[in-house]
Amino acid sequence: MNAIVDEVALTLMRSELSGFDGYPTSELGEKRFAREFQNVCVSVDHLRALLAYFDTHFPTVREIRDTAENIKDRFLPKQDLRAEWEKQYGPAQRFSLKTEGICLHCHRPWAEIIAGAHGKRRETSPAGLITNADIEKAVRELHSQAHEVSPDADSDAA
Repeated sequence: MNAIVDEVALTLMRSELSGFDGYPTSELGEKRFAREFQNVCVSVDHLRALLAYFDTHFPTVREIRDTAENIKDRFLPKQDLRAEWEKQYGPAQRFSLKTEGICLHCHRPWAEIIAGAHGKRRETSPAGLITNADIEKAVRELHSQAHEVSPDADSDAA
């Protein structure tokens, strides 16, 4: 079922495009193009916007289809992407830096590694705040330090 009635498509086409070069000369030709406008548009607003794209030269069927497809997203109902995501993957779970467990690499508790990031780095952003980027960088530094091999360990291996 089309979103636009035949008469509406034909009337809007006549009011906006009649007089353009290449406008259909017969009623049958007009109805053919009005049917194409009707088939490609999802709403009357979409049809009005589509007709506004053309000037001086009456469009071909290919131009009508391509232009309608290019602007269609603006006229489709907005989808709730979160609801679709939850339907597919289940409800979102909050992320917390207060993770439990240990790092599989250094066997230190994550809470200790993260606490070290907050305590070690006190440089602030221009606004005077510690940014997430500052904390993430400090966590990476602390974590890499935890994985560094001490010189004593190298001499034991030799």
